[in-house]
Amino acid sequence: ELERVVGPAYSPGEGLLDPSGAFELADQIYAASALLTAYEISGRLPYSMLAEELMQTAQRQGWDACGVIASCDAARVFGRLASLHSDDDYVAAAVVAPHADYRADAERILTRQAPRALDDPRDAAAYGLALLELLVQ
Repeated sequence: ELERVVGPAYSPGEGLLDPSGAFELADQIYAASALLTAYEISGRLPYSMLAEELMQTAQRQGWDACGVIASCDAARVFGRLASLHSDDDYVAAAVVAPHADYRADAERILTRQAPRALDDPRDAAAYGLALLELLVQ
């Protein structure tokens, strides 16, 4: 179960902390993505709720500490959260941040990364995937 992996590292309001107690922005992004996938497979609301909380925590830290690829992956996670927030039944049951506009958050991240996205082919690929997913939602 994912709880066994996330539980020991999770600190409410502080997100996931590494064994030394340090906060790593990328850890929040990739754990949130894994949790959303687990929610999609299992339907277990705690997974999506924790994913949302991790992204709220990450957002408070800011995106400056993260490179283009991780920022684009964050935009993809925000896009997935935006999709969940468009489902009235989901909103009634599980929303952590009811006034969040995750689509706008994803757009802001991608706008900020656009000037750097073509500097490296890997960055361009990550940017393209994130932009495509945002456009088809």
